[in-house]
Amino acid sequence: MLNLKTVAGLHFSLIILAKKLIDAESAMFAVRGTNLISANGICDVCRERNELDLSKYEFDLILEEIKSFLSENSPDPEELVKVINHPEDKVIKVIRWLLDHNKIEQDKDHKLTWKA
Repeated sequence: MLNLKTVAGLHFSLIILAKKLIDAESAMFAVRGTNLISANGICDVCRERNELDLSKYEFDLILEEIKSFLSENSPDPEELVKVINHPEDKVIKVIRWLLDHNKIEQDKDHKLTWKA
């Protein structure tokens, strides 16, 4: 027979386990590109990326296309926006983020390059 102290301890353990499962599930959603966990305000990078109003998935897709294109070309921003197969406003947001975070640079002729 369980006493009240044992039952309370088990209840507390179940609450902790449930929280861990919820955290793990939220992390899984974040990896898939939803914004469930990214709104936690803990990570500056996540907060800044979320201000772009893009999911992690969208951001990463656009980022990879930009990175791939810039590895072989040095377009100006307008050219880059035209060749990336995503909505123009979202591509512009990612380009701005990349410039702000020194991932790409613009030369005196306004040509973009990926910083290695």
